[in-house]
Amino acid sequence: LKRRNPLNKLTGIIGLILQLLMVAVISLAIAHPMITLPGSANEYCFILDASGSMNMVSGEKSRFDSGKEEILSVINSATDGSVYSLVLVGENTDVVFEKTENKEQARILISAVSTICVVTKGNAVAVLIPAHNAKNAVSQNVSGVIASYHQQNL
Repeated sequence: LKRRNPLNKLTGIIGLILQLLMVAVISLAIAHPMITLPGSANEYCFILDASGSMNMVSGEKSRFDSGKEEILSVINSATDGSVYSLVLVGENTDVVFEKTENKEQARILISAVSTICVVTKGNAVAVLIPAHNAKNAVSQNVSGVIASYHQQNL
């Protein structure tokens, strides 16, 4: 009887392990896995409803203001280097800011967003300001809103 060389058996096992390892590496290369590390920067896209129903006041503030506060709290707790985008959805859809890394700029732009609604009929333009924002109406450039509306729709 022939004696088997134990080295041949070991070579076969090593060859099988290398083949399985190559299959795993090729599979990962094809799949392009995305690995997220804890504490790493993220990309946030906020969509804020600016329709009339968001002017409803519950407690001391409107739903719209509550939504803005929630977005601000996420930005404040986010890791530095994160990227932020805000889309305002109402009668029209507007991108307020897109892919900004500057937390302070994002905070300022979110604070400036309001549910001002521009209504037109023929050539007449009306700007509707929610009652809870009426005190701030003077500071908001209403004529600028009308002018930008006309520029967009001419």
